Amino acid sequence: MEKTTLVILAGGKSSRFGRDKSLVEINGRRLVETTVMKCLPVFDEVMISSNKDSKFGIPGVPELKDVYLDMGPLGGVHSAFLAARNDAVFFAACDMPFFNTDLAQLIIENSAGREACVPKVGEKIEPLFAVYRKSLLPKTMELLKAGRKSLRDLMEVGDTNILDCTVWVEEHGAQDAFFNMNYEADFQRLQKKH
Repeated sequence: MEKTTLVILAGGKSSRFGRDKSLVEINGRRLVETTVMKCLPVFDEVMISSNKDSKFGIPGVPELKDVYLDMGPLGGVHSAFLAARNDAVFFAACDMPFFNTDLAQLIIENSAGREACVPKVGEKIEPLFAVYRKSLLPKTMELLKAGRKSLRDLMEVGDTNILDCTVWVEEHGAQDAFFNMNYEADFQRLQKKH
């Protein structure tokens, strides 16, 4: 697999969740830590975009602050592009408890020769579990200066491969791969599964 930096986006306000969901624990371990431990053997570099100094304090895992504050996921992407040592940067939201490393590798492989590779399942596009290349940095800065914060905006201005993962997800029983916790009720359902 191409050397790739993983960046976990954990700097959001969690307004729908009602508290900082990046600090939520499942089985006594914070969700972000679980993702990091799963991904360290797979990715060449792992970082967290957290907007706070040592919020998680995971040894060997740098935490990034946004240069453009209060600019949502795109602010985190910009800072990650500046800090990452690899051209390919895989971004994942901090609230995805079923991070699938095999699916991530498939997306990385299909990003070759493109500025981004974003999966979709059925009609649902998943821009927060995708690869974006550092060549998108100038376009990212243009979007931020225009007040645009969405990763969908970046997808639209970049040379993006929308990768249909519907069959792969079904064949590998990975229907939970894109599950994320937006609301407290999602967390409660997740706790019942564990």
